[in-house]
Amino acid sequence: MMLKSKKWLAVCKTNIFPLASCPLVLAAWKKAAENQGKLLGSLQAKVDEVNAARREIQLAADTCWPSSDTTNGPLRHAFKIPANKPIAK
Repeated sequence: MMLKSKKWLAVCKTNIFPLASCPLVLAAWKKAAENQGKLLGSLQAKVDEVNAARREIQLAADTCWPSSDTTNGPLRHAFKIPANKPIAK
């Protein structure tokens, strides 16, 4: 619901939110939103990188300790791969 302009002006004129600072607050908010978007993109790239490395480690563990040998269960569990079946490649 859109506030009526008189109510909005009354809120902006209070000491809490002076009218003169409205453009400054809006500019700061836009800059913060832009920075947040950049950081989120960087975080997602790092998560993808970690997931790729994790997958390589799991495939190596699957090769070194095959699921056909039941004694490899605890080692496979340590790498978060199924103890009784090979992981999908």
